[in-house]
Amino acid sequence: MIGRNQGKSTVRRACAGVGLLAFAAALWTTPIAEAQPPDDPAPAEAPPEAVPPPADDEPDDPARVTAEVDDVRVVAGLREGLQVEAPNAAGFVFQTHFAAWFRYVVDAPVDFDAAHYFQVPLARPLLQVSVLDGMFELLFQPELAGTPRLLDLQLDMVIDPAFRVRIGQFRTPASRAFATPIILLQMPGRGVVSNQFRAGRDTGLMIFGTAGAFEYAVGIFNGSGINGRLGDTPAPMGVARFVLTPYGEVPYDQTPSLTTANPSGLAIGVDGWYRERDTAPPATPPQVVQTANGSVDVSLVEGPFAIFAEGHLRGQSLGGAPWGVSWGAFVQAGIFVVPQIFEISARGAWVDPDTDVDGDLVQTYDATLAGYLYVDDVAYGNHLKLMLRYRFADTVTGFGPLPSGSSHQVMTQIQLWL
Repeated sequence: MIGRNQGKSTVRRACAGVGLLAFAAALWTTPIAEAQPPDDPAPAEAPPEAVPPPADDEPDDPARVTAEVDDVRVVAGLREGLQVEAPNAAGFVFQTHFAAWFRYVVDAPVDFDAAHYFQVPLARPLLQVSVLDGMFELLFQPELAGTPRLLDLQLDMVIDPAFRVRIGQFRTPASRAFATPIILLQMPGRGVVSNQFRAGRDTGLMIFGTAGAFEYAVGIFNGSGINGRLGDTPAPMGVARFVLTPYGEVPYDQTPSLTTANPSGLAIGVDGWYRERDTAPPATPPQVVQTANGSVDVSLVEGPFAIFAEGHLRGQSLGGAPWGVSWGAFVQAGIFVVPQIFEISARGAWVDPDTDVDGDLVQTYDATLAGYLYVDDVAYGNHLKLMLRYRFADTVTGFGPLPSGSSHQVMTQIQLWL
């Protein structure tokens, strides 16, 4: 027999589910204004959970300010951003954060003069509101660097850790590298493989969750890409991801030892997506482009050491023509040689844009030194860090932002995450 409180909870969740589906239908049928895509579109930065009161043995953070008025608690700081909690007001929590990258880059193609420049490729405020003790979570994130544009507008309903529903425009779950928040990377960017093979952001509905050592995400999207930039699609895009963690959990964080003492875990993931879309004008008449992509990823974390590997296989057909095949893979590893302060990492990445063409392999090799702010026994981790990266790239005809031939790049990047 269902008790009165349990019955009310069931009715409330049922009504919420109906409202969520109605909102999904509205998002599906209402296009978002056209916007230019960023050079390296990135996922929503997963905000931290509301910050609990500091433990008795936790050192005082000189960059944190807290205030409490009645049942409302406000926290502001370098690590927390701005957070407002009102647990007695329907479990209300408001968070706002800001992330930015400041870069100085030297590009040196082998056969050309070196070029150097300063850039701010990332400037992102993030707002998140949760109510009913986290049952509903709304997230909004624009990109202000370059052409201002919408990145994420999503609503989550948390029915159970094993069953969550998300609707809106958000990052699709294919590719672990793409699912990892950009401010939690070991290096300045995800690399050529993730940029080439991920499905990117899209508008749709996704069901996801975690049950023990199993994680899943299954979604259906309109297939028109971030802010509808890919145009009309004759069919929805389907995306699925499944993960096993037989040896401890591996968070979507490439620097887990910054926040967890002696982390240890192994994650094995598989995912795939399929999309049909029309060719963009001036192609006349429009033809259907079919794309199928599958990938496998392995992540291992042990104390200060972390290694990540990911491989993709893609088939693509234009207007019913025979399928062309491409593949890409990378291996990346890093270790904190000074805990909480200094990390060394390296990555090798390879892409074959067309297996029917010989000699078109794209190769990049990166090495990065990263320093993290540590003051008076307070570790600020990814909230303020300095990176120095060297990259060697080799292509035949150029690939995306990479020039043809061999090239070198040295980059200094400061990351600020409030």
